Amino acid sequence: MPGFDDFDDRDWRETLAELRLMVAGAGFGDWDSQAAAALTDALEGRPDPRVQVLRYARSFASFLKVRSAWNLQRLRVDLGEILRDEDGRPVAGAVVVDAYGDRTEEILEERTSDALLNVVEAFADAVAGESGYFGEEDDER
Repeated sequence: MPGFDDFDDRDWRETLAELRLMVAGAGFGDWDSQAAAALTDALEGRPDPRVQVLRYARSFASFLKVRSAWNLQRLRVDLGEILRDEDGRPVAGAVVVDAYGDRTEEILEERTSDALLNVVEAFADAVAGESGYFGEEDDER
């Protein structure tokens, strides 16, 4: 089945449950909890399960864009325009130290979300009917 044409409401609810498990399993459990609460608040009554899946996926994609390579590069450039070191060179990085001073982390490092973002966007596009499932063309039609 190249698309979602045969999905009924039960299939969409199961898809949302599985998607939420995958998101939480990927280390985004806090985001999932907040997104699920926001989704429930935003959709009153008995919402269309397909719409819920689409909103959840699009919201997760928006969240992932913060760590995309292009956004991290944009942030480095923006930071360099604001901050300069003692020699006048642009500062393109920032380090955060935890509350105990034990661990530091470069917040603009190259750890990007691009691969996951691409998959989530492809899934959302397929749910919206804008493409085949993960780029596959629906050649059964």
